[in-house]
Amino acid sequence: MIRWKVVCCLALLICAWLLSGCSSPRFEEDPVKANLRSIGKAYWTIVGFHNRPPRDLEELRSTLADLHAVEMGEAPDKVLISPRDKQPFVIILGAQPSATESTTILAYEQQGADNTRYVLTTSGTILEMSNDEFAKASFAANHKPASGT
Repeated sequence: MIRWKVVCCLALLICAWLLSGCSSPRFEEDPVKANLRSIGKAYWTIVGFHNRPPRDLEELRSTLADLHAVEMGEAPDKVLISPRDKQPFVIILGAQPSATESTTILAYEQQGADNTRYVLTTSGTILEMSNDEFAKASFAANHKPASGT
């Protein structure tokens, strides 16, 4: 009986040792997409909890900090800045998210890079748009991008 237990323990230790060296490569999401996904997650969390969109950037920042605390995203100061153009994302506060509006923009890079920018739609979809597509896009809450963006 004791011999059986020793064999089982030894087998478990060998399996654990073998598996520890055989980890698969970790999926790394594009940092811009990851930040927009975190913004969307925080936005939808506020809508789900309060039944309204975020009132201001500080409420969104606080929710991002809470998500970061439970390892569901990076720190707010990192998330709210686009790694491509090094500028804060434009987030249309007060807009209602929608599961069906897959092309209405909720957040976007101010300038992007290489004549494209990433956007977050009200449905949570992340798209890469050319500057021409962005100029023709529809925005939540009748938002108008600043001229020159």
